[in-house]
Amino acid sequence: MNKSSNYTVGRGRPPVHTRFPKGTSGNPKGRPRKAATLPDKVAKILAKTQSVNVGGQQVSLTLEDLFLTSIIQNAIRCKNAKSMMMTLEWIRDLDLARATERKAVRSIESRITSEILAKMSDQERTDLYFETLRKVDGRPRLEDDNA
Repeated sequence: MNKSSNYTVGRGRPPVHTRFPKGTSGNPKGRPRKAATLPDKVAKILAKTQSVNVGGQQVSLTLEDLFLTSIIQNAIRCKNAKSMMMTLEWIRDLDLARATERKAVRSIESRITSEILAKMSDQERTDLYFETLRKVDGRPRLEDDNA
């Protein structure tokens, strides 16, 4: 800026001579990088891909997938007991996770159903009840009986 212009220094208007020059950052070094933890390093390594021959075709798999496949194949071939135990633990953990997920879904479904039922009139609930009974028993609907 020209020194001859009427520039008033104040809040949000620093003196011209103290401003950062154009193209220069106010924080040249930037924020320091976060130190990499062991889990971060392992995750980075396991995310790398490698090409392997599967059934005569080249397939690109992550190292994590290759590692897990190797352990499971060793367990299937009974090559070592540790692989077998790890695989069985994974299967158990997977079953527990799936069961927990199913319970959570059922809980949400029942809450939704309770909320919907609470908003229904007595007649709508009665109609829904009898419609459900007919579906379970395989009976035709009342409208079909009268026709």
